[in-house]
Amino acid sequence: MRHMKRTLVCFVMTIAMVFLPLGQAATEALHAETMVYVTKTGSKYHTRKCGNGNFYQQTLSEAKARGLTPCSKCYGSASGGGSAASGGGSGSGGSGGSGSGSSEKSGSISVSASSLTLVRGSTKKLKVKGGSGTAKWSSSNKKVASVSADGEVTAKGKGKAVITVTRGGKKATCTVRVETPKLDMTEITLEIGETEFLELKGCSHAVEWTSSDEDVCDVCEGELIPVGEGTATVTAKVHGVRFRCEVTVVDPDEDFDDNV
Repeated sequence: MRHMKRTLVCFVMTIAMVFLPLGQAATEALHAETMVYVTKTGSKYHTRKCGNGNFYQQTLSEAKARGLTPCSKCYGSASGGGSAASGGGSGSGGSGGSGSGSSEKSGSISVSASSLTLVRGSTKKLKVKGGSGTAKWSSSNKKVASVSADGEVTAKGKGKAVITVTRGGKKATCTVRVETPKLDMTEITLEIGETEFLELKGCSHAVEWTSSDEDVCDVCEGELIPVGEGTATVTAKVHGVRFRCEVTVVDPDEDFDDNV
């Protein structure tokens, strides 16, 4: 059946290449039939077998029709799933603001970001442009976000704060929103052969998932995949801030043998 489907697709593409102008229509048809890897329960599509799940191939157009999005691990920061992470500054900053910051008068002073979304515990350095003299920074809510004398913002607690910089009698602002993510589980015991999903709740950033021992438990987009007996620490990282879950993997067959 799959062979017949591939043959039909090739026939349709051949007809399209003959009768359609060489250009965007033909290119999009070819791109739509790119083969990707998916699982029955996952929410992502992959360029390869990413992890130890039960992967099968599907066309890119079919994967998108299911509402799947690209795996950031396979496609990198250029994929559509990584937009939240790509705006961050160097170090452990949050997502970048849009354009330069606001100011009282056009052509006065501006700040390097007009808005930021940070994870509690992360930092972001702001810079002021224009004007002359010493810049003075302040925060409308230090319990949410504080700011140092040189413009480094530190995310303290959930909420919103306005960071204001003044120089030479001129003023500019940056609105900072702070998120306080939390893993839905901090420890779990799994049997070989079963899977479970971890979720980092309360966070709009792209998450980087890693395992301390992939021979015990692998992880792909939050899906825990037990491999062998033992313990492993699965980490969710967002802009330098890490959240951990301790995973214990047991062999159900071994427990059965012990009870015989």
